[in-house]
Amino acid sequence: MTEAEILNVAAQNRAAYINLGISFFLMNILFVLTAFLIRNFPIYIRGGFAALSVFGIFMTFMTYTANQGFFLLAVNELSQMAANGVAPTMLSFAEASDFTPGDKIEPPIWSPLVILATLAQAALTVYLFMINRWETKND
Repeated sequence: MTEAEILNVAAQNRAAYINLGISFFLMNILFVLTAFLIRNFPIYIRGGFAALSVFGIFMTFMTYTANQGFFLLAVNELSQMAANGVAPTMLSFAEASDFTPGDKIEPPIWSPLVILATLAQAALTVYLFMINRWETKND
């Protein structure tokens, strides 16, 4: 692939990454709304909704992670191409950013925390569907 093609794919990747982030946020709102609306249904129906919701959370997480991994792969390839002198745009970007062409780009150090956040989200979703009592007492 040429530098322009990789840059184009990387830009499209970032657009998909942002859309996944927005979808992940909206999915959580939908879970709360759904859990509230089916609060009086039998436990097996709420359990089914909880299972489907947790499946959706993990599928979105895996897609999000794969998307980020592909972006890092593309940027590392561009970095290597810049080091070899075949990616002038990336080379000028690297020079402007105090980045040495050819260096490997690593994910942020806090990336493993995303796994914990996803597990917490799954647990809270199950809580909303299965355990939470939505009734309030009026004093």
